Formats: sequence, structure tokens, C-alpha cells
Amino acid sequence: MSGPSPRGYVESSTAVHALASVRALENALGIAIPENACFIRTIMHLTQMVHDHLVHFYHLHDLDWEISWVP
Repeated sequence: MSGPSPRGYVESSTAVHALASVRALENALGIAIPENACFIRTIMHLTQMVHDHLVHFYHLHDLDWEISWVP
């Protein structure tokens, strides 16, 4: 295999991309994961979604509200 290691891509990507790439590899190799691992991945995905919404709110919307309070 030539080029950069695929591990570097997974390590440098976001949590959602990492979970998607792991699921794609598991599907390609026919690997079945335990039910607890599925629960943990779901929790990781949902906490990432909450984090993403909070970051977008404070970076995209909160500044408009704070600037409007400045005299």
C-alpha cells in the first residue's frame, strides 16, 4: 500500500467520521460487534451531536445577541 496510513485519517477526523469509518470497515470485513459496543457508540454519537449544537449556537448566534447589548 502506498501513500499515507489510513490510521492517520481516522485519528485526525471528527468523532462522527471515525465512527462511520469503523462501521464501514466492520461491514466490509463482516465483523459483528457486541450489543454493549453498539450502546457506547450511540452514546458517543449523541454526545457529539449535543456538543455540535452547543458550539454552533455560541459561535454563530450568541455573538449577535451579545453585540446587541453593547451600548
